[in-house]
Amino acid sequence: MADQEPRSRPGGRSARVRRAVLEASAKTIRDHGFEAFAIKDVAAEAGVHETSIYRRWGTREALILDALLDDSAQNVPIPDTGSLRGDLTTLANGLADFLDTPHGRALSLALMTGTGRSVDGIRDYLGRRLSIAGEVVHRAVRRGEVSPTTDPIVVIEALIGPLHFRAFMFHQKPDEAFVDRLVDLIITGTR
Repeated sequence: MADQEPRSRPGGRSARVRRAVLEASAKTIRDHGFEAFAIKDVAAEAGVHETSIYRRWGTREALILDALLDDSAQNVPIPDTGSLRGDLTTLANGLADFLDTPHGRALSLALMTGTGRSVDGIRDYLGRRLSIAGEVVHRAVRRGEVSPTTDPIVVIEALIGPLHFRAFMFHQKPDEAFVDRLVDLIITGTR
């Protein structure tokens, strides 16, 4: 018998179950809202047993936050427009649009209140998202748009903080004029 390379299993059953549960969770949040979210509904939608969900996530709140964080990562991609202004504007408008959805509102609430995860878990997730988004500043440094001493994390925090604040505190979607003023303020601060 000829030598065979081991077959890889892209994702495998565990990854398929996770994806099905996260998608079912997102649908359940959309259909029933944050307060009415029930593990039994997610299990039925995903075609898995409730015990599989509890074994992996432990609590309803942990599953909600994981689903919301997964959704935000998919729905607010990091842009590459060729300029810092374009990247920040696109990122801010994408986040503003997302925060104006049921998922976005639930995510903002979950992040502000620490729902379902330890503060360390939220901090780890936000740290990863900030680091990934910080690439827009690294590219701007390479293009010579901003000083090499510009702190990418501070720039991204300065961008997203007011958007989350408006969404959470005022229940308002920032309009394009607000985003433009915010980006102008950040660009001025980086020079």
